[in-house]
Amino acid sequence: MTTPTLIPLTHLGLLKVSGVDAGSFLQGQLSSDIRALTPVSHQLAAFCNRLGRALALMDIFSLQEQEYFLILPLDILQDIQQQLQKYIVFSKAKIEDMSEDYSGIALLNTPSAGSEALFSFRSTPDAPIQLWGKKTQIADFISTHPCPIGTLNEFILAQMRAHIPLIAKAQTGHFLPHPLGLVKLGVINFKKGCFVGQEIIARMQYRTEVKKQLQYFEMQQAQDLMPQEKIERDGTHGTVVNALQIHDGFYAVLAIMDQTA
Repeated sequence: MTTPTLIPLTHLGLLKVSGVDAGSFLQGQLSSDIRALTPVSHQLAAFCNRLGRALALMDIFSLQEQEYFLILPLDILQDIQQQLQKYIVFSKAKIEDMSEDYSGIALLNTPSAGSEALFSFRSTPDAPIQLWGKKTQIADFISTHPCPIGTLNEFILAQMRAHIPLIAKAQTGHFLPHPLGLVKLGVINFKKGCFVGQEIIARMQYRTEVKKQLQYFEMQQAQDLMPQEKIERDGTHGTVVNALQIHDGFYAVLAIMDQTA
């Protein structure tokens, strides 16, 4: 029997986009349909550049109208904020870094979150539960729900097994959504209208045969695997997106592989 485990999500931060035009601004920037995002609901969305390559993959939630929270890896959070800031100046909206005030935790091996004070979601149905709120609320939850504290690698591994790539500094701007598996995850909404990179991404959807796909596997390896490194497995070639050492010489890998695999 597995033990419920709590994991502080110390690698993630939070941007808040708010104001009268916040929804319409994000609608034109991100790949998901922000119009369908209601208070206390959640979406997984990509922010791409004009070449269609993913700059970020983020969870988004809303607690009230005209207010949206974007969960991002801390090592790209300021870069994404600056990118969005270039265009938000034309809208009645503002973007703020709330990472000092808000934080998140993940729950593994438990079917429910059990907290009304915190916002609860899974990135996908197979992903771990995440809880987000003000840091004081997170501290209260931890103190009232004593259970073993897990490692960040346990959360990242669970996300990888759910085929959710981590787009951090080493991955940002290098991969197209289709081979990353983002279309399969429902991250790209082709009916919502224009968003940054939409033309190239739509062309791949309707006019191109995608010859590579994201795969998860575990393998032995003599040396560290790095993002963007070329890899061969069972005679098939690919490119590493995420690699995590499970124990000495044994790695969990998310890689974009030829479809012949």
